[in-house]
Amino acid sequence: MDASPALLPQGSQTFAQQWDSNQDGWVVFDEFMSYYEKEFNRIDAYIGQEDQGQMSGWYIMGAIGLFQTDGGCRAEPIYEIGSPLFEKVVIDLGRRYGRGKTFTIEAKNAFRKNKYVQKATLNGKALNRFYFPASELLKGGSLVLGMGDTPDKNWEIVIDD
Repeated sequence: MDASPALLPQGSQTFAQQWDSNQDGWVVFDEFMSYYEKEFNRIDAYIGQEDQGQMSGWYIMGAIGLFQTDGGCRAEPIYEIGSPLFEKVVIDLGRRYGRGKTFTIEAKNAFRKNKYVQKATLNGKALNRFYFPASELLKGGSLVLGMGDTPDKNWEIVIDD
């Protein structure tokens, strides 16, 4: 693997290769973290390379289909959308600190073969890019992804403003 699963051109460049990131993420899930240990008849992980919890943290975020390439350090943090392992995840926000109750990520038609996001809606509105403000997640609501077996190379081509 020649790049981090979530690293893509940023800044004033075009976000046009989200599908490459999805493929790389699944390489990590399959080979290093043994997500499919029954299929591969092995149980291991990225042994000895935990990096004080960072690999597990990356794995959890990747498995639910979200990532923050910049670690949430920008003035207005964003979540980038990846390829979820699960069809549905509900995050309990606890209604604390001005947050909502829950945020649900639903990946319709998600399974091993369908690792590419074809379309997305955030709180019922079409999302035509592969990222959204972190503040939207914290308010509560839902992200619904339509997954497919080939990349829709027209879906997430957005020039960052």
